[in-house]
Amino acid sequence: MKEIFSTPTEVFPHRRKGSALVVSLLGMVVLLGVGALAVDIGLMALEANTTQRACDASALAAAMLLQIQKTGSIYVNSTTSQQKAVDEAVFIGAQNGVSIQPSGVSFPRAGRVQVKATVNASLFLSKVMGAGSPQVTRMATAEKSTLKGTNLAAPLGISITDYQAWSSGAGKFNVTLVRNTSDPFGSGDVIALSLDGNPSKPVAIFERELEEGYPDKVVIGQWFNSLNGAASQQNALLDAMKARMAMGFNILPVLILPDKGATTGTSYHQVKTLAMIKVNSVQTVTPEGSNGHSNDVTEMNIQFLPDYVVNTDKYDVVIGTHGMSAVRVLRLVDDL
Repeated sequence: MKEIFSTPTEVFPHRRKGSALVVSLLGMVVLLGVGALAVDIGLMALEANTTQRACDASALAAAMLLQIQKTGSIYVNSTTSQQKAVDEAVFIGAQNGVSIQPSGVSFPRAGRVQVKATVNASLFLSKVMGAGSPQVTRMATAEKSTLKGTNLAAPLGISITDYQAWSSGAGKFNVTLVRNTSDPFGSGDVIALSLDGNPSKPVAIFERELEEGYPDKVVIGQWFNSLNGAASQQNALLDAMKARMAMGFNILPVLILPDKGATTGTSYHQVKTLAMIKVNSVQTVTPEGSNGHSNDVTEMNIQFLPDYVVNTDKYDVVIGTHGMSAVRVLRLVDDL
């Protein structure tokens, strides 16, 4: 009986105690390595994103300060504005936790700034293995472009004579809405325009376009009709500008047109440039011989805003070449 129930020692001839522990330890090392690598990849991505955002912000802030001037037949950045742009790029980088060296700021062409930054990424595996920290380099280019066209322009034309006299923004001046049926258009005038080819549109639509801006784009070089000279346009201009001023929207793009003699009915006008104006006040004035009716001539006190930078989150813009207008567009451009 003893022989039947005894277990031969040969059944487990090669038992290896502790082998599972070795395999487990090796597996843990691999898992820790993979985990550390994943952490480092995340840290590298975070460092790259932080650096890129800092470069973007620095480039935009630097481009904002550029002053573009014409030298001979070419446009260049003024030397003073370039130095200010370098200082601003370095400052904004530091505010975003990234050190940008002055040598990392360059100016590829007029109105354009390129910012480059290189940072050392502090990674887990680098510390463990005693290796040096890898570097992350990012770059951004921003441009202060010239506006060629935009939506949300007011359907109003201002004389090029007034633009040449006041475009520096040095002073305020008055313009009155001309009656398009027979009045000449020139200095001291503003004219009502039809930007959709309908010179007989209802005054209510004209007033809405004045208050909200014309929804489609207007581009330098286009031709537009003036509106038929209904006296109620005077009231529309008065009410719309008062509404804009009450909402704080008294800065608006307008069209600059050549002077023109008196016409019968509507007339065509070509847009020579675009300008931003600030409306300081609006009121009716009583012309000679008037009985003081509510649709007397409307007068606006305005001021040009040279080198004004439009907000591309609000306006859908068309970019043009330098000299087309004094309105600017600030944007990031492709580095490729």
